[in-house]
Amino acid sequence: MSNYYDVLGIDQKASQIKIKKAYFGLVRKYPPDHYPDKFMEIREAYEALSNEETRREYDDTIILSPILKAEFEYSRKAFREGDLKTAIKGFEAVVKREPDSFLAQDLLGQSYLANGNSVKAIRMFEKLTRKFPDNASFMGHLAESYLDRGWHNRARDAYEKAVKLDEDNIAFWLGWSETYRIADEFEGQRHILYKALDKAKEGHWDSIDIYMHIILNDIFRGDMEDTEEHLAQLTDLVEDRVDIRDVIGVSLAELSDKLFSTGWPEMAIIIADHALQLLPEDNETEDLRKKINLLINTHNIMDEFTSDEDIHEDVKHLVAMKAIPDYLEDAGIPGDVLCLMVQALIASELQIYLPSVHIIKERYPKIYEMEKDFFESLKNPRKRKSLRRRADKAYREYGDLLESFKGDDGFEDSFDNDYDFFEVQQPFVREHPKVGRNDPCPCGSGKKYKRCCGR
Repeated sequence: MSNYYDVLGIDQKASQIKIKKAYFGLVRKYPPDHYPDKFMEIREAYEALSNEETRREYDDTIILSPILKAEFEYSRKAFREGDLKTAIKGFEAVVKREPDSFLAQDLLGQSYLANGNSVKAIRMFEKLTRKFPDNASFMGHLAESYLDRGWHNRARDAYEKAVKLDEDNIAFWLGWSETYRIADEFEGQRHILYKALDKAKEGHWDSIDIYMHIILNDIFRGDMEDTEEHLAQLTDLVEDRVDIRDVIGVSLAELSDKLFSTGWPEMAIIIADHALQLLPEDNETEDLRKKINLLINTHNIMDEFTSDEDIHEDVKHLVAMKAIPDYLEDAGIPGDVLCLMVQALIASELQIYLPSVHIIKERYPKIYEMEKDFFESLKNPRKRKSLRRRADKAYREYGDLLESFKGDDGFEDSFDNDYDFFEVQQPFVREHPKVGRNDPCPCGSGKKYKRCCGR
């Protein structure tokens, strides 16, 4: 396994300036969001070598002592590969044999933390920080352990101390800002991130990660103006960076998709535009942008659509389920299941709902386009039958949830129907006279019902 100097690509006699330069260069190449394992290895090497005490121990003990080196490297390899039980067992053995090996204690604490035992990690790092109060890495790991435990006030104090000890460690700044986000103190988080950005510009750091966190902070605060400004700055920063442009473009596309799915279409389309600027030929991002744009345009006419008395209420609710992402936020039932139930109802009683479909196509073409696949499928008897079969299967799977939901001031009340739309096979009272097979089809085609929609 390569040693810390190999990981950073430097000579064993490298100065602290060269160590930091190598670290920042690798962090740019391997950002944590997309290369978590590699980034963790880089950070571990940097934290060991950037402090003279831990570097001296690494040189004297790990490099020069064959027995301890073998034990240490075996445990470190297990840690890197995610075999945390083996890593913990190995580091505990090293610490037992060499109780003054604070580098092994540090990695043991990190192993505890990664394994979900934040209490043991806290004890280990509190011990290390008492002994070495000026060691930024130990203080940073203590802060991370506090944060994992949910003690954000203690984490905040520890991160502040870590930043004072090593202002060039971006991870400390981002961790410090995270303590404010978890407490929903977004103004405090913004203050820390802006200070980090100033330091980044002053020290010529790579500020991409800081910008990403600032943009998320803008979104949490609902500030679209700041979001656009910082997106533009980030895009300008990475547009000519071949090594990172695609990575950031994908990150923005994923963020846009997440915002869209959680009901923030206006913010989502702004971010999608910048993602496309970095990924101009990415079809998935382009499709996402079109979908968001369609939703926004649909929202603009939803008020008129929902107040149109010529359209059946069930059809209105079906459209709303698709057009408004948070429409079913408190339903407690998968939205696609409820959509399927309503679609099956419409397909099973087509003569009731078909006039509404024609009105939508004529008056609200954008809304029709959004549900075009379903509306067009209503013309096909086989597809209608398949839809009902899928609804039967879904009802068998979610029947209990649907039954409990109906009487809970939920979806049924908002439909205000005289029948139970969940149980599409149960008899119900028709709102219109039954259409005979030889009667004119209500769709207006001029054909007999049995030759048209009643086939």
